[in-house]
Amino acid sequence: MNLLLISLVLLAVSGFGSSLLASKPSLSRSVGVAGAALAGLLTFFGSAHAFYDLWHYTAPVQFRANWNVPFGSFFLEIDALSAFFLFVLGLMTSITVLFLHDYIANVLERSGKTTGAFFFFLNFFIAGMMLVVLARNGVLFLIAWEVMSLAAYFLVITDDDQESVRDAGWNYLVAAHLGAAFLLVLFILLGRGSGTLDFPDASAAGQLAGIANVIFLLALVGFGTKAGFVPFHVWLPDTYQAAPSPISGLMSGVMSKMGIYGLLRVLSLLPTPPLWWGMTLIGIGMISGLFGILMANAQKDFKRLVAYSSIENLGIISMGIGAGMLGLSMNKPALAFLGFAGAILHVLNHAVMKTLLFLVAGTVRHATNTGIIDKLGGLYKQMPTVGLACLVGIVAISGLPPLNGFYGEFLIFLGVYQEALTLPTVAAIPALMVISSLALIGGLTLAGFSKFFGIAFLGSARSPEAENIVKPSRFMIFPLVILAATCVTIAILAPFFIPLFAPVVAIPTRVSPTIVAEVFAENTASWEMVSIMSGVFVAILGGLILLRRRLLKDRDVHGAGTWGCGYLAPTTRMQYTSSSYSQPIVDLAGVFLGHQKQLPVINEYFPRNSLKMKTETEDPLMEHGYVPFYAGARGLLARLRWFHHGRLHIYVLYIAVTLLVLLFRYLGPSA
Repeated sequence: MNLLLISLVLLAVSGFGSSLLASKPSLSRSVGVAGAALAGLLTFFGSAHAFYDLWHYTAPVQFRANWNVPFGSFFLEIDALSAFFLFVLGLMTSITVLFLHDYIANVLERSGKTTGAFFFFLNFFIAGMMLVVLARNGVLFLIAWEVMSLAAYFLVITDDDQESVRDAGWNYLVAAHLGAAFLLVLFILLGRGSGTLDFPDASAAGQLAGIANVIFLLALVGFGTKAGFVPFHVWLPDTYQAAPSPISGLMSGVMSKMGIYGLLRVLSLLPTPPLWWGMTLIGIGMISGLFGILMANAQKDFKRLVAYSSIENLGIISMGIGAGMLGLSMNKPALAFLGFAGAILHVLNHAVMKTLLFLVAGTVRHATNTGIIDKLGGLYKQMPTVGLACLVGIVAISGLPPLNGFYGEFLIFLGVYQEALTLPTVAAIPALMVISSLALIGGLTLAGFSKFFGIAFLGSARSPEAENIVKPSRFMIFPLVILAATCVTIAILAPFFIPLFAPVVAIPTRVSPTIVAEVFAENTASWEMVSIMSGVFVAILGGLILLRRRLLKDRDVHGAGTWGCGYLAPTTRMQYTSSSYSQPIVDLAGVFLGHQKQLPVINEYFPRNSLKMKTETEDPLMEHGYVPFYAGARGLLARLRWFHHGRLHIYVLYIAVTLLVLLFRYLGPSA
């Protein structure tokens, strides 16, 4: 706990220090980066040390301090669940801020913006997420949640000269506070009758039985909005696209997981879930996964593609949690433990993979000054390390062995597959739908990301920007290498890594870590075999690469143009575009996605003017759901403008009348 408290203090000092040094951009940036990086490392090692102690079944460490706030207390605690999410936060923070060192210098300082404010909000953004995970009091949790949300807003609107960025920031802010409103009611219900908003003990779950369904729904909306579950996701694509790429990586890789953490924490306080809770989360996960990846396939901007993929991955996590809750409801320990374990492992995997891909997006945008896929091409020849890191991230995010993205989904699949045939029909149907959804999502993910890699990194440059790139610095490449290596490392160590999750899984399932470890031990052979086969595949692939190099060592190898099917004057326009690559998938699902085509009218056999076809895919939930709702709300509120007339004495009268009504309500009957 001491390392974590030092980390919080360091973040505050570094944030204020960077802000005070705003007139000296280089020094301000160095202070901000050094403080955030050191705090990330302290969080990483502090959480690892706490997790080591908790693995030996020591009691969670607590910290209390005097805090004169009604119903509030500065009550911190670190248990296995908190330690795991802090581990993810520390790892991603320490890596991402290295990328920020040169990226911010190129993006902000060259445009005349100060770095002091940026690093002030970055440090408090990280500190807010730390406090969210550590807080054990509702008031402290909501304050930390608000610090995290507001700091993220100011980071999103870093490039506030653009109207689209300002709009994205406002959409995020509205969604964040709507979610917080549900959480406020949730914590009031949790503390009802106790005189305090300290989190109740798991032993008090029976006292919440009467309102458990309401608390679950409040948690699902409040935390699901931050996570990006469909239909609460509409803020996410625009926000991730508008924010600087490293901030998008932290928001997707870490901040969205605060929603998952909150959901798991609340579930650990509630009694055994009824069947419909698990079915609801599975349904939301399926919809989020399929909708997110279908929308990702239709995107022409890489950051927007990765943003919609985040919705898909949070859907996979939701399906894992839902499968685990299904196991708790039906008294199926293997399904419960493997479902929760798969979801928790995918939290770590997604944080690594998605941060990697957003940093790749930032590197590409820095090198070419564009994120439009159709303007790229041939980047692998100019940035081979970046291309290789991107390829590792794509294989991992597609859930393909031998990389880490496969293992979280494999645990969920394994648990469902083992128990689906023994479940009653009402529970077996959603369980089997999890299997089919995971398979379909994996294929669509590979299609969407292979589109980006094939068009952006292979082929020929489609624009002057892609042909004359700005080479990324070592500070920008090094984090990509670390994250790519982390994807490989987690995959290699998976058989040893998964059993360590026993104390974490024990919290939402409310059973002894020893029992969880026994279930994991029964399934060890399955993932050990997968790991061995993956290792064999990697060894064969590496051997073939070495053999090829040896055979070509003494030969003259030279490049040649790609065969153009006999055409004598090929141009870069003859390559696939992002729209044409994904056309079969998007057309098939176009009725669900709001996909539109504008086809040119051809009246001549040999048209003399250039003709263009335009395709556009708008989020149907935003266009046909939220936009009409906001328009109706705006019209309704406009009718109340007559209250706002600018006369101060009338406003004072409103206050006086309100006070009289309240006094009559609370003092009148007793008098």
